[in-house]
Amino acid sequence: MNTINVLFITDKFIKYDLMYEKLEKALDKLNYKIIPDVIATSWPDLPFEYCNSISEYINVDAELLEKIAGKEIILTHVGGIKRTHIEKADKLKIIGCIRSLPVNVDLKAIREKNIKIIYAPGRSTEAVAEFTLGLIISIRRKIFNAHLKLKKGIWDNSFFHYDSAAPPFKDTVIGIIGFGYIGKKVCKLLKPFNCKILVFDPFVDNRVIINNGATPVNDLKELLSLSDIITIHARPPDLCTKIIGEQEIDLMKSSAYLINTSRGYLVDYEALYKALKKGKISGAAIDTYDVEPINIKNPLLSLENVIITPHIAGATKNTAEAGLEKVCEGIGQVLTIENTGNLCGKI
Repeated sequence: MNTINVLFITDKFIKYDLMYEKLEKALDKLNYKIIPDVIATSWPDLPFEYCNSISEYINVDAELLEKIAGKEIILTHVGGIKRTHIEKADKLKIIGCIRSLPVNVDLKAIREKNIKIIYAPGRSTEAVAEFTLGLIISIRRKIFNAHLKLKKGIWDNSFFHYDSAAPPFKDTVIGIIGFGYIGKKVCKLLKPFNCKILVFDPFVDNRVIINNGATPVNDLKELLSLSDIITIHARPPDLCTKIIGEQEIDLMKSSAYLINTSRGYLVDYEALYKALKKGKISGAAIDTYDVEPINIKNPLLSLENVIITPHIAGATKNTAEAGLEKVCEGIGQVLTIENTGNLCGKI
């Protein structure tokens, strides 16, 4: 049996036992015995850091510099892997990053040393889509508002007044911005409600949108002006691109709701607060922010027409397990190619 030196960079969501179990299962059929080493982080109890080469990472600089020599595989979730680490990696063959995109790994540095990277596109698709649907139903039917009032001892009969009651979903237009894994899944989950679904995504062929039972819209302004509920599932390549600002909010119906379970930097939250405060739109449901954790003095927290959650849309056991399985399977396939030159299945 061959041995292989593996460094596990763990956290409180993807824990060591789960990492080891999934990798052992993937490598067992290849007759590898894992020699493990561990760096344990406290994420998500620690906030992400950002630098020029990587983003959304937890700093493990000192421990990783100490431990990386001799390691053949690194399995990480949010631990940051920088050029300074790669330069000390004398035997590293593969990095497994249990993320939809390996934003916490310096890709340029690993390519220069021909180190393979395996990651997990779509790992949180089901979780985020389900969470989005929950927010859409909750904010449209005012479930959260009713909850807050009753917790304060207020039995508010006005929720049953005709003028304040929500229209049925079959009369609702839902606009989806971004039609990748999650946008498609949200569309599928919404289909049984018989609502009309509009999609704006300039990178997706209109035929794909139509085949998924939605109507393509070639102009974001059109989607914003026609939709009763707008949900964002885009991921532009930089941290500066805001797709919803004051001008975009001005195009929305006064009865409209905005949902963001994508990236916080996509929305100008100062402009959104002002619009919500003035009643320019009816409400918003937000799970991500441009700065996390959100400042407890952020004025959005004072509004009753906002549902606000701490970036938990992807937090299901399936996200952890599915991502790990995909990455560990990919690691096994890379080792198979290396050892035999043959590939069974896809990475």
